[in-house]
Amino acid sequence: MTDILSMLFVQKNKIEMLNMTGAKQLVYLDVSYNQLTNIHGLAGCSNLRHLDLSHNKITRVGKNCCSWHLLLHVSLAILHVCVCKSFYWIA
Repeated sequence: MTDILSMLFVQKNKIEMLNMTGAKQLVYLDVSYNQLTNIHGLAGCSNLRHLDLSHNKITRVGKNCCSWHLLLHVSLAILHVCVCKSFYWIA
């Protein structure tokens, strides 16, 4: 079923963990204003163009977590990101 999902809007739902494995057709993902500490499976979301992780409790985002160069919009508002050797650390 997730292979046909193209847009997912789940803002303000108190979600703590999300696994997007298998969501190959996902283009738009907005998980802002949740309680996320982890998000998995974005590396397989090769069509992802919009990613909103703002206002969550994520502590790190791996460089290979998704195709960063293909994203047209990324929102990490309220998260302080610095680039490290193998991860983007969020302070």
